[in-house]
Amino acid sequence: MFLSCSPVRKAPKDTGSKRRLSPQRLEEHASLLVVQALSARKAYRPIGWLALVLYDLDTHRPPGASRADARSNIAAIAAILASSADWGSGRRSRPGRQVTAGLTGRCEKTVTRHLALLEARGLTEGNAAGQLLTKQQRVDVQADPDATADQRARWTNRAEWRLLIPDWTREITDEEIWPYIEQAAALLDDLAAPARAGRAVDNPADPVVDNRPGQPAPSLNVPPSITPQVLTCVPVRRSSFSLPPTVDNVPDGASPVAVETEQKGGALRLSPTRRGSRGSRGRLAPGVVRLAREMVTDDRFPYTRGPNDILPIAGVLHARKLGRWTIEDLVAEAELRLAECHKSMVTVAKAPASYTAWLLAKAVPDEPPAQIAAALAESARADLIARVHRQSSQWHQREQHRVDATASEGGRAARALVDELAARRHHRKLAGARRYDEISRDLDTPADGTVTS
Repeated sequence: MFLSCSPVRKAPKDTGSKRRLSPQRLEEHASLLVVQALSARKAYRPIGWLALVLYDLDTHRPPGASRADARSNIAAIAAILASSADWGSGRRSRPGRQVTAGLTGRCEKTVTRHLALLEARGLTEGNAAGQLLTKQQRVDVQADPDATADQRARWTNRAEWRLLIPDWTREITDEEIWPYIEQAAALLDDLAAPARAGRAVDNPADPVVDNRPGQPAPSLNVPPSITPQVLTCVPVRRSSFSLPPTVDNVPDGASPVAVETEQKGGALRLSPTRRGSRGSRGRLAPGVVRLAREMVTDDRFPYTRGPNDILPIAGVLHARKLGRWTIEDLVAEAELRLAECHKSMVTVAKAPASYTAWLLAKAVPDEPPAQIAAALAESARADLIARVHRQSSQWHQREQHRVDATASEGGRAARALVDELAARRHHRKLAGARRYDEISRDLDTPADGTVTS
């Protein structure tokens, strides 16, 4: 097998295993896995499973994967598992710890630890531990019609893994998983890079093909996104998000003449068969697709004709950078446009996308009208509440002052009454004393008027 370079980055250290692969055997097994990765890149289930691994590592950061280099190593090992397994069922993944360590340039203990982490996260399941084959097992392998030539030559049984899709996959949406699909495809591309610049098959007479990643295609065509096909292989929740294939310069609407010309095979201005410069490229943002879908199903836009208008209208929204707007913003902007022109909204339009472009001709991406109105209303409501609280606080202060003043007047009256009672008591004491003195003098004075000593 001819490869552009050796797929083994670093031969693992001898750990005292009973069965050690020679450098030549390690190179052969690594080359086989690289070629399998080249084919696994064209399948959708390995990419979907690998995207789930990347999503779980990036979202939950489990113990053992908190560092970026650890997550990178785990992702590389998961790519090797995905390439070795059956691409339809995810079973019989047997890359081997030595081969995996050689492909990743890490030691076997690191590979074992990361494999255990993937199994603990419910993404893999170990079906059989690696051990030396007995004599009878070697005979069974030789007699097994499904065993390949490489498997018949094995003297050791590699650890076998099954790639699982956990139950929590049903709780995530396609909008949350789609960024990791392209990363998963890039991982398989990196793993298969040594096989992309080699010969097509093992025959030395075959011409060398050079299809390494990063080189532009001779036809200047952008390959369609694989995300829609991969999403059919994982049981995620289907939300309003829908990622369409790559769209080049979406027109504002297909006229009947253009449709008829396309059916007859004529070349349009934006025909995919036309060569040469075709302007800027880029897939539509998820927000504009969701917004266009809401427009098509909203009764306030009666001129739309159904799902066929989603992509053209999404192209209009994408061109005006309205991905962060809401359906209420579009309704408000359309009403403003119609009010300025003293018109009413049509119910039938030959080109709904073109009519949408006219309605949103003066739209400013950073000034969504409905959101601004809602923010102003919320601000006015907050100001009203603050003013009411402030007035209520002032009323309470005035009441408190009145109560304090009333309490002060009552206190002064009470103190005056106490003082008056005290004065009366004092006068009574004085009067009693004087009366006592008078009686005493009367008793001490004789009838003849003489005073006794």
